[in-house]
Amino acid sequence: MDGSIDIKLVLQLLGMLVAVVASLIVAKQQIKVLSESVESLSKKINYLTSDIDVLQQKDSATQTSISTFRDILSPTNLEKKSRESEGYFHRINALRRDTDTLMAAHNGQHKYIPPPKFGGS
Repeated sequence: MDGSIDIKLVLQLLGMLVAVVASLIVAKQQIKVLSESVESLSKKINYLTSDIDVLQQKDSATQTSISTFRDILSPTNLEKKSRESEGYFHRINALRRDTDTLMAAHNGQHKYIPPPKFGGS
């Protein structure tokens, strides 16, 4: 009986050893898969971080444009531009009146004026 118990014990120990080795192999494979997953996630995070940087730059440019348009279209600025345009309108009307006056003075006629005679005739 002692020999059979010893053989059973040896077989049990070998079975446990095989189970431990198999567990180590499975654990090593799982670690490899997890390492690859971490590396893949790291690459995706870097890619997303790059995209976020680009989007932040575009957002900054958009905010600058909006701020510029806000300044241009502000009521104060529009009133100022409107007054400038009104001044130009009055100047154009004054120039038109002056041109009409000059055209009326000329009367659209070109009379012949003989050239002056020089010398003794």
